Amino acid sequence: TDEYLTPEQQSVRDAAFVEYRRSQQELAERPESHVNLGNVYAERRQTQKAIEEYQTASRLDPLFVPAYVHLADLYRSLSQEERSAAVLAEGLKQVSGNGALLYFSGLQRIRVGDMRAALSFLRRAKSAAPREGQYADSDSLALDAAGQLDEAIPTVAEALRFSQCSPQL
Repeated sequence: TDEYLTPEQQSVRDAAFVEYRRSQQELAERPESHVNLGNVYAERRQTQKAIEEYQTASRLDPLFVPAYVHLADLYRSLSQEERSAAVLAEGLKQVSGNGALLYFSGLQRIRVGDMRAALSFLRRAKSAAPREGQYADSDSLALDAAGQLDEAIPTVAEALRFSQCSPQL
């Protein structure tokens, strides 16, 4: 944040941002460039600009999953869970069965206390991308949190087959 930077450091950072934005705008036909800019705007707490960039990315390519994931995460960071859920649902309409969108939908449902829907999304994510150990890891932790230890244990074993990602396992 700015309070830790000298005026000279702020000036250098701002000049670098201007150059970065220019380089990304040269690739404006690519959704990746808009997600990149959205990420920078989000980091700079320029929320409306970040939202616009993520939305532009999804308009350019409705199948570009990172646009939905980053926008949903931005809404999450703003405590706007309904908007986060709506973005993820729109992404799933466009890219049905995508593991990442299912996974983040599951996490979103956990945040709002809907464990039944969360478990459904997490299981579907795990099925859609069985080599993503994080998906099985989260599914097992959610099963445990829901008091379904008998189902969680085999899920932990499955998660360990693909990844050592969680110390909790």
